Amino acid sequence: MFGLNEPMSRSRELNVCRWEGDCWTIAFAGRTVHLKDSKGLRQLAVLLRQPGRAVSATALRAVAAGTGPRRAESVDPARAHERARLAVTNAIRGAIARLLVAHPPLGCHLEATIRCGALCRYVPDPRHSIVWRD
Repeated sequence: MFGLNEPMSRSRELNVCRWEGDCWTIAFAGRTVHLKDSKGLRQLAVLLRQPGRAVSATALRAVAAGTGPRRAESVDPARAHERARLAVTNAIRGAIARLLVAHPPLGCHLEATIRCGALCRYVPDPRHSIVWRD
């Protein structure tokens, strides 16, 4: 049993989210899985490394494409932001669905802590410090 000021054992474990060639090595709660690369996993990795920080969907879209910031699209900026929001949300939700199959505890953790929208963020329970390494 943990005292009031002691973190849960999970917070002491090494959590890894590392891209190795064409697959991701992800370790959480004492279990490691390897998943084929996807845009959603790239976007999740960005969020996991910056807990609590809001990242725009347009920035995450650029990360997934492997490019830097792009020039303004020729479409209406509001429409471009909405397209980015939908694309990022779908990619991240797809990655979480894959993780629910491959690593159910991690998939459940991410379902509860990842927020998607125009701004996306990873919001872990502040009572349990979870640190991700690459």
